[in-house]
Amino acid sequence: MFARTAGTEYALDARKRWDWHALPGLTEELRTDAIPGGAHADQIDGSAYAGTASDGVRGFAAMHYRPADTQTYASARADKAWFFPGDEAIALGSGIARRAAGQGRAILTTLDQTRWVGNLTYSIGGGAQTTVMQGAALDQALAVNAPSWFHQGRTGYFVFPTQAQQVRIRGGSAIVPTDTDADPAVNLIHLAIDHGTNPQAATYHYEIVPNIGVEQMPARLLALQERIKVVANDEKLQGIYDRGTRTLQLAFHAEGAATWGAGMTVTVDQPALIQLHDNGTSWDLSASDPIHDLSAKELNITLSVALKPGMYEHVLPGIVPRAGKPISVTRPSAGVSHIRVPLPDADDGPSLGYQEALYANVPIRVSIPVDSTVAVAPAGGSEGGTLAVQASASAPAPAHGTATQAFPFALLVDALDKGKAMSQASVSAVAAAPVGVKALTLLLIVLGFGLALRNP
Repeated sequence: MFARTAGTEYALDARKRWDWHALPGLTEELRTDAIPGGAHADQIDGSAYAGTASDGVRGFAAMHYRPADTQTYASARADKAWFFPGDEAIALGSGIARRAAGQGRAILTTLDQTRWVGNLTYSIGGGAQTTVMQGAALDQALAVNAPSWFHQGRTGYFVFPTQAQQVRIRGGSAIVPTDTDADPAVNLIHLAIDHGTNPQAATYHYEIVPNIGVEQMPARLLALQERIKVVANDEKLQGIYDRGTRTLQLAFHAEGAATWGAGMTVTVDQPALIQLHDNGTSWDLSASDPIHDLSAKELNITLSVALKPGMYEHVLPGIVPRAGKPISVTRPSAGVSHIRVPLPDADDGPSLGYQEALYANVPIRVSIPVDSTVAVAPAGGSEGGTLAVQASASAPAPAHGTATQAFPFALLVDALDKGKAMSQASVSAVAAAPVGVKALTLLLIVLGFGLALRNP
């Protein structure tokens, strides 16, 4: 993903100077041989799992990076998610492993490969700051065993290791460009997490903050540790909880349950992307089907919050916004709500202009009031507490009953507003690189950054 503050970080001269084996956000082997093109570049369809959830202000994206079995050049696999709850981007990766022999070189997750602006400054595990002069020929690996930060230009990078990790730094002439016509006078900096040559279920957690000065980095590191809590980062679930905005963002890779804050729980009955924003008097829900399965009729969510029962209208976003099927909320018990989210399916052709496939995983958004007559929330609402995640053998059966109250919901943002939001910040993905990256990643990350990275 791209993080722009000046607008020239990834200009054409910088992209020509790139090592295209290490594009921003990519998890892959750092190969040195030529990248094949042609039909080989299209072998990227190893998994359908990819999607977004957003309420128009904050959002996140997730994907399974699975090159096709016939793909021999791409060496790695990974589950990847990007979260945008505020003015930072939070990246989680899990299940990182080698899938093909490749060249036997290290598999890296690239935080950034960008124009080198000003000096590089970093602090490892709260230690003394180190400064590297701009343009220096730099190729080193730093052992990172505790939260650490790196800064150059107006961008800050924060690494939160879950196990002993190395951060790889390359700069200046140490970056060998893929394009033989590249201008050697263009200086780039490459920051990456090194997973080794044969990782097994490796993980990563890093965060990128734009428009930040180096003097702000130590305090921001502490603030991020206090505010952003990782709910899970494994093969079943990847997610975060932002204590500052009271936003929960969860990428379920299978049916299951997550617990956060003061014992709050959310359960789903199938793979799903779920975002919940606690407004105090209501909860904003955004949900989508990352599998794009037109045979799936509905998504069932159980939430340990007393929401007001009823039928809630919503609009499916897109170039042509269309009315979605009403969402129902029932309460099987006093402090538990069941939310039934009908999904666009194969029978919805007439109502969706026969473009149901395009609506199959759009974020479905609705705002649901809290039932103030039921006092069951723990002290402090959804704030704080220890975090845990659990897998359920099967999700609770949907609660049945007649909804008693309608609550119409207007479309928050129309298609033009989304276009404006995306222009506020620029992010790109690596879909054009023929190393097995899904083309849909472009859509996912552009949406996320467009929603979340705003100049202060």
